[in-house]
Amino acid sequence: MLSNEELGEEFAAVIRNNRADDLLQYPAVVSTTLHTGSNNYTALQEMMRRNLEALVVIDDGRRPAGVVERDQVLTTLVLSLTESVRS
Repeated sequence: MLSNEELGEEFAAVIRNNRADDLLQYPAVVSTTLHTGSNNYTALQEMMRRNLEALVVIDDGRRPAGVVERDQVLTTLVLSLTESVRS
């Protein structure tokens, strides 16, 4: 995602320090966020609509709670489907 290690460290610091408004200054970060209560369907729907591989997750106070990546969501869904077929 980020090729500049220093930029990546700055981005991580913004997330750790709950500075959601500062996220928009970084490349490929858009104003679309995902709430901590969102489900996998909503996450994938937003990623597809915006052609994104990841979304910033925010809490009720609009503070960054983390980043969810498409691969994480898809892996979770595949594992869940596999488990339900095996049961």
